[in-house]
Amino acid sequence: MLNYWNGRNNSQLTLTRQLGPRLLARYPSQQNCTAPDCGWDEFTQSAKKTGCPVCHGKGRIAGWTDYYFRARVKWNAAVQLAFAQPTSGIEMGDLTLTVSPYDKELMERVLNLDDAYIEVDGKQIRPSAIQRLDVPTVGEEYQVVCHLYNPGED
Repeated sequence: MLNYWNGRNNSQLTLTRQLGPRLLARYPSQQNCTAPDCGWDEFTQSAKKTGCPVCHGKGRIAGWTDYYFRARVKWNAAVQLAFAQPTSGIEMGDLTLTVSPYDKELMERVLNLDDAYIEVDGKQIRPSAIQRLDVPTVGEEYQVVCHLYNPGED
């Protein structure tokens, strides 16, 4: 697996996107209630049937949307004993993800929704900053700074 991109391994980028670590992004979603004569009324901004046994009179059912994506993962140690430093202008979190432009919108969605998070190596993380990077001879990618997250705490 490629740990970095440069001009020599540019032809292997497609292969890397298929073989890289598979991560899970989870964000809350709401769907209209599917019970007969119930659902969400846009005009009144409330349930159509207040005594619905499926949605309990809310008109919507809360759930989670899961999305799998690939990224380069770098856990940041408290003491970094390497010459390679994070890109200037970006803070250093617990974890740094590097994603393709195709996943930028997903990262922004997780960043902007309160309860959304990403699962990496069995741990939950939340993005705190997204920065665009232009890699010479390769193109555009995004560096996402993340911090450990416990869904029960805020």
